[in-house]
Amino acid sequence: MVLVDAVRAVGSALNGTSRRLAPPPASLLDAASGFWRTHALGAVARLGVADQLADGPRDVATLAAATAADEDSLFRVLRALAADGIFRRTGPRTFALNALAEPLRSDHPRSVRHTLIQISSGWNQRIWSDLTATVTEGRPAFPRQYGGFLWDYFAEHPEEGEHFHRSMRELSRLDMPQILAAHDFGRYERIADVGGGSGQLLAGILAAHPHLRGVLYDLPAATADAPAVLGAAGVAERVELVNGSFYDHVPPGCDAYLMRNIVHGLTDEQARPVLDRLRPAFTPRTRLLVLDCLVPEGSGGNHPGFLDLQMMVGSGGRERSAAEMAALFAANGFHLVEVRRTPGPTAIFVGRLA
Repeated sequence: MVLVDAVRAVGSALNGTSRRLAPPPASLLDAASGFWRTHALGAVARLGVADQLADGPRDVATLAAATAADEDSLFRVLRALAADGIFRRTGPRTFALNALAEPLRSDHPRSVRHTLIQISSGWNQRIWSDLTATVTEGRPAFPRQYGGFLWDYFAEHPEEGEHFHRSMRELSRLDMPQILAAHDFGRYERIADVGGGSGQLLAGILAAHPHLRGVLYDLPAATADAPAVLGAAGVAERVELVNGSFYDHVPPGCDAYLMRNIVHGLTDEQARPVLDRLRPAFTPRTRLLVLDCLVPEGSGGNHPGFLDLQMMVGSGGRERSAAEMAALFAANGFHLVEVRRTPGPTAIFVGRLA
């Protein structure tokens, strides 16, 4: 992964150079105002503006009527985004998609529309606004702000839960080729995707390996779209859909258990009962595949710092280094065999029974 590290280092250096060239107060103010862009993107994503521009440029009056928006307010948002390089302004009050705006479309093969909706959501902004209390108290903001946990909130607000699950599907599509290249999934016969949501990751793995069979395991609300996702990938007949919670048990009889974006949402203490439920399903040949971001050892490398803070304010979880994941595995009866990196932020932590 030397080339990957080199590319990341160049990107970091360019960003650092840009900030050093500007006066420090200006750089700080630019960094602090980033949430303006977040909410502008979230607004056009929720309104579906990019879908209305799929066939070409349109004037703001037409866009406002189609999205039930105030014309002048929508114009000002699009004007700001176009000035920032997102959307293209083709006339005084006319806008079009450009390369950066295309993934805002719902039907784009690399769409991030629901991910942007989730990032800019009210519940997420509320917990981030409580970051100072999280830092001083050492406890996550979500339970303090909402009196429960994220999954409880989604049960009470199913529309927000739908955006979350669709976001997970988008992210799985984005780095599927890198994940497939990073690990030999063909060595297995039956894979369980624990907490696998709609099955986007499992569908991609099974589509690439026709001999494989899979088990998709998650709560009913999370798997609601799974039949459509698995059917579209042509793998539905090879997948057993099982509803349940990994806090209670996991289906037995698989030789690999995937957990993507699950462990990073858990503290070491919260992860213990989950790993306890996994162990009875394992034989010496079974592998645990944890897909999370990799925190580099030391101060170098590509650090997923702000995603780590998202975990901190949300659930109290964390992104982990190889050493931290090895310690978590060891404390719960597993051994970290290897870490398979991808060109993106995701790494595959491969474990077995200790």
